[in-house]
Parts: sequence; structure tokens; C-alpha cells
Amino acid sequence: MNIKLKDKVKTASFACVSLAITLLIIAFPQESFKSALYGLESWLKIVFPALLPFLICSEVLIGTGVVNFLSTLLSPIMYPLFRCPGSSSFIWAMSAMSGYPMGAKLVAELKQKGDIDKIQGQRILSFCSTSGPLFMAGAVGVGMLGSQQAANCIMAGHYASAIVLGLMFRFYGSNSKKQNYYKTTHYSLNNAFENMHQARQKDGRTIAELLGDAVRNSINTQLMIGGFIVLYSVIIDLLIQIGFISFLSNIFKPIMVAFKLDDNLLNGLTGGLFEMTIGCKLISQSLVPIEQKVFALSFLIGWSGFSIHSQVASLLAGTNISVGIYVLSKLLHGIMAAIFSSCIMAIFYNQDVTTFNQNNWFYDITWSERILASFRYIMNIITILLLLGLILNGIIRLCNKNKTTTLG
Repeated sequence: MNIKLKDKVKTASFACVSLAITLLIIAFPQESFKSALYGLESWLKIVFPALLPFLICSEVLIGTGVVNFLSTLLSPIMYPLFRCPGSSSFIWAMSAMSGYPMGAKLVAELKQKGDIDKIQGQRILSFCSTSGPLFMAGAVGVGMLGSQQAANCIMAGHYASAIVLGLMFRFYGSNSKKQNYYKTTHYSLNNAFENMHQARQKDGRTIAELLGDAVRNSINTQLMIGGFIVLYSVIIDLLIQIGFISFLSNIFKPIMVAFKLDDNLLNGLTGGLFEMTIGCKLISQSLVPIEQKVFALSFLIGWSGFSIHSQVASLLAGTNISVGIYVLSKLLHGIMAAIFSSCIMAIFYNQDVTTFNQNNWFYDITWSERILASFRYIMNIITILLLLGLILNGIIRLCNKNKTTTLG
């Protein structure tokens, strides 16, 4: 099949899917309206206030050169482990604290600025696209499962599998031309300040322009995220109405048997393939042992769902980073997270202290509380990374001094 024919097939397929969704919305107007309201409410109450401070601050930190400063100081850790520049530590921390799709947005920004190349961007994206603790601990762990211990098992497995995935992807593109670049970089504090100053001069915007662009771009990104959340909320409800989810559930039954999972998890897992939050809610409401719930929830949170994949694809538009490889990494992330969380739960989980709470208190947190929590996370991230960078700088200087003394 030649390239032109492939493009025509893609165009026709997308047109058919769009037409089918439109017809289903017309056929089920009430259900579509209710699901759209649910998606809009989830975005306004959860995603918007929690993610907005991270989006604004990340743009400001990139524009002022702080990320270049951290990149120089933290390369001695990130390059040997992941073969990524030090800026990947900043992306990892911001993604781990704020959640999807923050990591993809930062990777796209650095790629467009020319600070990283395609290979580095693909490596960073493999382990710097994670869920956030507010969702895993609050919404899923306590709000849905009613168990803080289960939340800890899910989070530990999620972040551990992301790190393992990063170690695996360090071999991706091992023959790239720039693979030796960071071995020749000088990791001094003065060099870090120089790189920060050069990045600030290269940016060229005034502080007022930088803040204005940060707010404007962050709002645009939030609107895009909100649109995808509402869209997939409607799509998943329509698929339930026409029985497509049940059809997929029957296809996946052999996999459930292989992993010895209860059939009651099928609807949640199938729905979660498209929209993670809805799938997590269905799984938490199923009548199965909590160990199986944690296994299924860990997979969905690591996989993240086609809704998140669509957001990431939109953010990566304009870069040459492969969305297909990203989706493959998320599948591996989900599988490893499910296995890791189950192992952690088998060792540390104590059923005697499990509590069941039907009140989804996580969703009752006010806007101001979410925004303040996000800003606290940001300040903690920057402080920890700066301290780590300064400690590394001191260790490197001490090692260089000892080498000089020995040679003398």
C-alpha cells in the first residue's frame, strides 16, 4: 500500500468514525448530554484547578532559564541512568506531582525550543508521563476504594514501573549521533548559571510578556484537555449504550482467565481503555476482592486511556516524536504497574485496617485548596531539585579536587 493510499484510508476512516459518533449523539441526546455534563464537571472541579498552576509555572521556569540551570546540575544523575539531559528530572518531577498530560507538554516545549532532540524526547516521554498523587491517593485510593494502604500500593507500583520503563528506554536510539554530548558537559555551578543566562537571553521576552504568554498558553492547553475529557466521556457512554463495551468485554475474557481475574472487572477495564477515570470508577464499584481491584486499577492508571493519548498526540503535534511508541510505552507501563502493585500489596497490605468510605471526599476539595496544594508541590519540587543539584555539584568538585591532588 503506497503512501497516498494510506492517507486516503486514514481520511476515510476518520470521517466514518466522526459521522458514526455524530449519529449516535443524535440517537441518544439525553445520555450524551448527561455524560458531557459529567465530563465538564470533572474537568472544572478536578483537572482545571489542580493542573493550571503547574502549566503556568512550568512555562515561566522554562522562559527564565531555570530548567537549563537544573539540567546542567542534574545531568550527572539523569544521563548515566536514563541517557537523558538533566532537564528530564524537572519533567519527571512536574509530571509525577501534577499528572497527565504535563510530561508530554514539557517534552513538546523543550523539543520545539531545540533543547532536546527526537531520541531524547522519546526516552523522556517514556518515563515522564505519569499520573499524579492527588488522583491516585485521593480519588482512587480513598475516594473510590476507601483504603489509604491500597492507594500507597498503587502509587508505589506506578512510579516504580515508570522508573524501570525509563531504564529500559535508555537503549532506545542508542546509535544516535548526539549520544556522547552529555559526557563532555561541565557540571559546574558557574556553567549552570551561564546556561540559564544564555537561555534567558535566547528567549528574549520581557517578564510581562513571559507571564502573559504563560497564562494564555496554559488556558489554551486546559481548554484542549477539557474538550477531550468531555468528548471521551460522551463516547464511552455511547459505546455502553450500543453494547460495544460488552462486545469488547467478551473478547477480553481469555485474558481475564489467564490473569485469574473476576469477570466483574471486564466492563471497568474495557471502559478504562478509553477513559481512565470512568474505568476506575466502574472497577471500584465491582464486587471483587480488593487485590484484584488494585491490579486492574494499576493497569488502567499506567495505561492512562485513549483520552489521555489523544491529549498527548495533540500536544506533540508539530514535533517528530512518535505517538505510536509512546502508546506502546504506556501499555508496558500499565502491565508493569499492575504486577508491581500486586507484589507490593501481597507483602505490605493489611486487610484488618481497610476502611470503606462511600463519600468521595476527594471531589469536594475546593478550588482554592487544590490550587494551594499545587503551588506547594511546585515549590517543593524546585527546592528539592535545587538542593540535589547543589549537592551533586559539591560532590563533583570534591572528586575533581581529589584527582588533582593525587596527580600532583
